[in-house]
Amino acid sequence: MNFEKAILYLNFFIALSVVGLTMTVFLGNYTDAATVSLIGFSIVAIALLTSLLMPVALRMNMEPLSRINSFKFIRQLFVNNIPILLSSALVIWNIVINSVYFEQINDGKVASEYNKFWGLSIFMMILQIYIAFNYLRAHIILLHDTQNVNAIKTKKQMNSVSYLVTPLNIILLGIIHVILEFFSTDG
Repeated sequence: MNFEKAILYLNFFIALSVVGLTMTVFLGNYTDAATVSLIGFSIVAIALLTSLLMPVALRMNMEPLSRINSFKFIRQLFVNNIPILLSSALVIWNIVINSVYFEQINDGKVASEYNKFWGLSIFMMILQIYIAFNYLRAHIILLHDTQNVNAIKTKKQMNSVSYLVTPLNIILLGIIHVILEFFSTDG
């Protein structure tokens, strides 16, 4: 895979994530919220997890896989993609919450606080995914041009901001989980 193709694929994955998030935000008011959230967040999860393969494909073009130590390669895959992995984990957690409490959410048998925290969580999730894709774009640019000052700066900034946004998102998803488990009624 060459650099131009990697950027093209990255833009495709960003567009796919935007479609999934747009579905979740806007269609949830008109149809079953949990159903739309499952579909939308599944699309986002596929885009995020598939985008993890792009740096690997670029790296394989630069250096044959046979010359790379497999432990070092896997370690680098995780270390260089922490924002993407954190975002993926949070999206998957959101999918699990919507799956477990599927009927309860679709029937509207949730506490009033659920909608407030859901809105905050969606906002934070959009921010998290934006950060992850900006980080990945900078990482891909650095694989192509290791001296790109803007990419180095962006990668460091997105990494730092990711460590601030992720705990907030974890707290919001935890609150949503508690609300659905303990504070929602069956009618």
